[in-house]
Amino acid sequence: MGKKDLIIILDIGSSSVHGIIATFNADERKMEVLDAQTEPCPDGIKDGAVVGIRESAKAIETLITNLEQSQSSQANGIIVSVRGSLIEAQNTTGNFRISDIESQKINDENMNSVTEAVKSATMLDFRHEIIQIIPKEYIVDNQPGIQDPIGLECSHLQLKALVIVASKSNMENIKNAVGIDGLQLSYGYNALGDTLVETSDKELGCILVDIGGMTTGIVVYINKVIQDIFELPIGSDLITKDVTKKFRTTQAESKRIKETCGAVLEEILTDPNEEFEYSVGSKPKKASKQDLVDVIKPAIDKQIEFIFYNLEKRGIDISALSGGVILTGAGTKMPGMLEAFEKAFDCGVKILNINKDKIIVPDDILETQVYTTAIATLYSEYKDHLVMQENNYTKVVRGKKPQLTDSVTSWFKQIFDKMV
Repeated sequence: MGKKDLIIILDIGSSSVHGIIATFNADERKMEVLDAQTEPCPDGIKDGAVVGIRESAKAIETLITNLEQSQSSQANGIIVSVRGSLIEAQNTTGNFRISDIESQKINDENMNSVTEAVKSATMLDFRHEIIQIIPKEYIVDNQPGIQDPIGLECSHLQLKALVIVASKSNMENIKNAVGIDGLQLSYGYNALGDTLVETSDKELGCILVDIGGMTTGIVVYINKVIQDIFELPIGSDLITKDVTKKFRTTQAESKRIKETCGAVLEEILTDPNEEFEYSVGSKPKKASKQDLVDVIKPAIDKQIEFIFYNLEKRGIDISALSGGVILTGAGTKMPGMLEAFEKAFDCGVKILNINKDKIIVPDDILETQVYTTAIATLYSEYKDHLVMQENNYTKVVRGKKPQLTDSVTSWFKQIFDKMV
């Protein structure tokens, strides 16, 4: 059997790095996740940013090595999914005049030119850089709402886009920690929406809420396209801290209590007086599940209120989004989370994970929801280019630019040079 071509996706989290290693399954014509692992890095990574180069580089190298050892082979490429408070989205419009004399058919060169116009129109200082441009709509001779203008007659082309802008120093720190020249970065929340949200929900208008450990990402769709993306400094780890204060136990024990016994609403408990055991130091203790709900529910209510506040602040009319709310992320696994959002938003709410019709993922990896962003990044980056073939391209040498054959240079350009 020939050697598998392998790709690694890293997801820079709140205080750890998550990673998956995958290949192209030629029989199924799908990408296949082979293994997934997490490397904690509390001293090197905070809220998606590198705060300690040595610590983060060690954690990333360990994670990559472990993933590769699981397959007894080195990966051919690495993509890093980035998120965090040091990344923001700007609404920008680019203008390009194709001709002053007569209209012409829009071609790829025109599309590149209007994208460059978006770049030029984006307000940047020396501390920031563009990592991705997400088209919202093209305007062809004052005709708005066009998604694919190639081939249309036009003299004046405009592009309204969300420009993902990041701290240049943080992006460089991430690249330095991984240690590969020309490293591909991908914006995690765009990948999540691209993978999880169906076209029908995008058309109706909906909100994707990704609840992580220390942050919650929000993606808003209106009329089939992304209208806004932002991140809030709230997440499931804050609930763990509240449990720690209430029961005077360790963070690790509080996390275990929350995940095994916790619930958001009293009405979903079979017996609110049912007791669970936990430890305070060496001493065993008992408490009722109702006691735990009394801690968790107020925390969730505050987080939902904070989401509401920020949506209204950004001018998002929730009542106009018929597609409702889509929840994802490890923080959504707690019983009663869906019902709590339904009550608060007064609309349809569903919890979504990766659709196995799109990508092959082992159940144990999928169910944790820890690797959802990494898997979504894999699918989003490759969905139009699932053409990996055995032994088609040379291996990446860490710290050095890969030497590519002519036959795969164009392939890498399509797959790895998607950042505009």
